[in-house]
Amino acid sequence: MLKHLLHLIGGGLLALTLTGCLVRFDPDTMQPRAEVEAPPVYETHTVGQTFVAARPNLRAIEVVWQPPADDMGPVVLHLRSDPASTADLARVEINAGGQPAARWRFPPIPDSQGRGFYLLIEAPQARADHPLRLHAVTRDVYTPGSAYADGLPWPGDLTFRAFYDYDLAMLLGDLATGLGDVWLFLPAAALFWAPGFLLLQCWPAARRRFDGWEQVALALGLSLAAIPFLLLWIT
Repeated sequence: MLKHLLHLIGGGLLALTLTGCLVRFDPDTMQPRAEVEAPPVYETHTVGQTFVAARPNLRAIEVVWQPPADDMGPVVLHLRSDPASTADLARVEINAGGQPAARWRFPPIPDSQGRGFYLLIEAPQARADHPLRLHAVTRDVYTPGSAYADGLPWPGDLTFRAFYDYDLAMLLGDLATGLGDVWLFLPAAALFWAPGFLLLQCWPAARRRFDGWEQVALALGLSLAAIPFLLLWIT
């Protein structure tokens, strides 16, 4: 079992080394609900959302919208530090293409963890009769940030997700954190394996019939079967 675990860890390290990183969505930097439409985006009318990145290497932003018309033109994402700033940390244009969601990718921001950002979305070639309509909620679901319309606070949050680069350094950090919690395995082993192991010591024929790994599995099964009877007896 340990050999297979080491192979799995080695394979993950090799994959990250060869590919550089993996792009993963950040479950702590998202607002997945889509209950209403945000104010329309067209010409000079914009919508935005403030958020706080929970992880380093911020890499992409995804929003959900009503599938726009093919002739809407490019949709532009401006990533800034706050709503008052006019300096772009990233600026990406994509074609709407009739898709129900869009993801803007930009160079990773290594020091993004804990920083506040403002995403601003505009569609300068869209018209008032065919605007871009993003999904949102009219409640404060995502408490670290809020939505904006034409640069002013709007009651609610856009539907969005943030993505980050999961690189080798982050993997090694997670492994180090996990190894620090290995001791938690000891009480679990004592509870779910030791009772069955003690029962096997009273059954010499089983020890001769089964090999080591089979005895481990049998001890686990015996423990799971014996624990309810032990609890019934002591209560």
